[in-house]
Amino acid sequence: MAIGKLNYTNRGSEGPKLGLIVAKDLRKKAAKIHAQGKDDVAHRQSSPIELCLTGKNLTDEGLQHVIDGLADALSLHWSDDIPCFVLEELNLCDNGLTTRSLRALAPIIQYAAEDIKDLDLSRNKICVQSKEEAEDWRIFLQAFRKACSPRRLVFSENDLSGPSAFEILSQTYATHSPNGSNEPQGLRSIPYLVFSNVKLDDMGVLWLSYFLELHPLPKMLASPLRPGPMANTIASYEVETGCHGIIYSPNEQVSIFGRRLLAAAETARRKLTQEVPDEFSENTRPYRKLSATSISDLDSLRRKLQRASMDNGFHRVELWHTAVRVAAVSRALLCNREEEATFGLDKTLWYQIIGFAENPNGALDPMKFAKAFQFGTERDTLAEFRDIQGKSESHQIWHLLDATDCLSYDMVELEMVDPQSEHAAAVELATSEIFGRLSLGQ
Repeated sequence: MAIGKLNYTNRGSEGPKLGLIVAKDLRKKAAKIHAQGKDDVAHRQSSPIELCLTGKNLTDEGLQHVIDGLADALSLHWSDDIPCFVLEELNLCDNGLTTRSLRALAPIIQYAAEDIKDLDLSRNKICVQSKEEAEDWRIFLQAFRKACSPRRLVFSENDLSGPSAFEILSQTYATHSPNGSNEPQGLRSIPYLVFSNVKLDDMGVLWLSYFLELHPLPKMLASPLRPGPMANTIASYEVETGCHGIIYSPNEQVSIFGRRLLAAAETARRKLTQEVPDEFSENTRPYRKLSATSISDLDSLRRKLQRASMDNGFHRVELWHTAVRVAAVSRALLCNREEEATFGLDKTLWYQIIGFAENPNGALDPMKFAKAFQFGTERDTLAEFRDIQGKSESHQIWHLLDATDCLSYDMVELEMVDPQSEHAAAVELATSEIFGRLSLGQ
């Protein structure tokens, strides 16, 4: 008994109407199998669901119907708590979906995190520019936190231009820690992350480089597939793009400088994974001539791209903008310790207030927030910056962010906490590690 593969590609219906049909089919098939299994203990096992809806113009409305049907099917369990159905493949290519659909999908992904193997979201209308779109994107990516078996996540031919999409990817990747057995999970566990033709630009390249440098090669995350269409598709990635696991080519908007940064990140990745250089570089045609030769090259290229990006507006990057705001507000309110300016509140309370006001999405983890706050409240930091006061604003901001360790997210094993509790944890950390140096009573 199995639902198996449901392919609606050749069905005449499309749009929200098809979404209702798919939901009805899922509920009907699931109910029938569940009823049969009640009287047949030998058949009580988890049946895989593989759903293909390529090119059906579902739109966000139609996908919501599909999600409702999937939720009903996945909620069925046998009496011994074994799920009746598990979602393994979901192909939503070319359906006019936006980030609203990503947010709607998040609960399904989270529920199916241990089972889902392939999710194709290519050729949709996913764009991450507005605050709402950024939050949708963040919620969707975080739903993969406990994923341990995906083989492929495809975003090709969407619009991921600008800094937000890949900055949030970098931030989320940093929070996806290995499990108790020290095995990769979340985004770190996915052998193939596909970003071909997503309008990737140099701002995106900067953030991509941080997790590209650390991402394990596919053969370290999954065994080879049996011969078939999926195996052929995956084999074509390296042959056609020269990329290994994280597929970021082609993207014509990437400059020569951006390509050099990607090549440097690949070099660092090769050293980290102890890959044999000749074997690794066989298929790196797009960037072979631009290869960097050392980790110092990677850091240098990032610095140049960071400064160039700040010339175009540091406020476009949430991490940078938040750090500068925290430092500026802290200095304005607390550096002079004027009673009328601080309303008689001590630094511990201001720490919480500034956190809630300026760091609502947790862009700054507790340690980064503490460093930005400390930078703003200590007079000595002004003296350290006297020699660059005549430099450009972007130059000064870069040094502030460097001093507070807020140029990038830390790719270490961090626990992701809910934004509502982020600041409580930050206060506790600051009290124990930072506030001892702030002389609260003075």
